[in-house]
Amino acid sequence: AQPVYAQPAQPAQPAQPVYAQPNGYTTAAPVKEEGKGLAIGSLVCSIVSIVCCCGILSIVGIILGAVAKKKGYKGGMATAGIVVGAISIGLSVIISIFSIVTGAFSGILAGIAEESYNDSYDYGYYEDYDYDYYY
Repeated sequence: AQPVYAQPAQPAQPAQPVYAQPNGYTTAAPVKEEGKGLAIGSLVCSIVSIVCCCGILSIVGIILGAVAKKKGYKGGMATAGIVVGAISIGLSVIISIFSIVTGAFSGILAGIAEESYNDSYDYGYYEDYDYDYYY
């Protein structure tokens, strides 16, 4: 009779870990930053005021930046809006002063030129001219 051989023992498989099924993606709730919109508005108004040479918008930009900082916004846009607005006001003042000074100076020069022209022009030539001779 033939001997009965038993099958060799199989090595035990490690148990598969059981993972919980994901119930969708979870994300953190968006952080609401107080004053971020004001800071953006501040920077935009200040930049537009430099481009358009409009002093009113620079004042609005400075006010919006100050309100954003007061509400606790810690980003740099509010500070940038305040700084750019102040630079815009400074440029507007410098340009205004320059325009006034150069305008007054050109008026003075025009007056001097007119006086020197009138003094040097000889009107005596026309006094001797006989207009009735040709008519």
